[in-house]
Amino acid sequence: MDRKKFSITQALKFGLYTVINNILFFLGLEGVILLLILGACLLCFGILYAIWTTHAVLICQGADSACFEHYGTLQGLISVLKSLGNGNKVALEQLLEHSYFMAPGLALTGLFITFLYRAVVVGMVRIGLDFYDHSTSTIRRLFVPINLTLKGVIAAFLYNLMIGIGTLLLIIPGIIAAIRFGFYQQALVDNNVGIIDAFKISARVTKGATLRILAVNMIFGIFNIAAYFTFGLSYIISFPALYLMQAYIYRRLLAVTPETREIREAHTKPMHK
Repeated sequence: MDRKKFSITQALKFGLYTVINNILFFLGLEGVILLLILGACLLCFGILYAIWTTHAVLICQGADSACFEHYGTLQGLISVLKSLGNGNKVALEQLLEHSYFMAPGLALTGLFITFLYRAVVVGMVRIGLDFYDHSTSTIRRLFVPINLTLKGVIAAFLYNLMIGIGTLLLIIPGIIAAIRFGFYQQALVDNNVGIIDAFKISARVTKGATLRILAVNMIFGIFNIAAYFTFGLSYIISFPALYLMQAYIYRRLLAVTPETREIREAHTKPMHK
């Protein structure tokens, strides 16, 4: 048997059965993630609304109070957005006026959302590796150090950039890049390595296993499509199962890839231990 082969069936079983056998833990974990998302949404809405009211003050300079009541209140904001939806050019001009003030706030809000999303993803990667290594984990493992999250954000940007460039080159190179470098997150979490070394580890462990990994990803894609027909209920299982399955494949491929040892041993002990 090719040393790069792993059992697709076992990878899927590990992901799905681990979630089912620890369903209370993962329900609690997803509840925490949901609260984080709701909290982030409320915070972002508050920031954007504060920016909008200041923006309304700039628009209404020298006007009577009715101007601010029309633009500065929540109802006024909704009214402007409705006008934009109806193609109202006047509303668009009003929105763009003093846009130099709104742009930085919108950009910071976007960066905050990106950072939070990446923090959750890295936390899920840690939990997936924990379950493979120790058959258990804790919810606090979801909360990762800022420096690791920052590395995850930068690495994700580079990863998506590689996929984008590869996709422009007749699509197939983009798919290959997505698979070959797809375990960079596990490498970042598992070893105290830099971003480039994480990509190197992913490329080495996936060499010779591209088609099998593609097959697993396609199967999980079907699970995600099924979520639309189950009102999202199946996503409760498939969401954590994906990270568990990735942990299984990463660990199995890493075990038969001695070429990665020189990179791993050049750094400190694994972060997840």
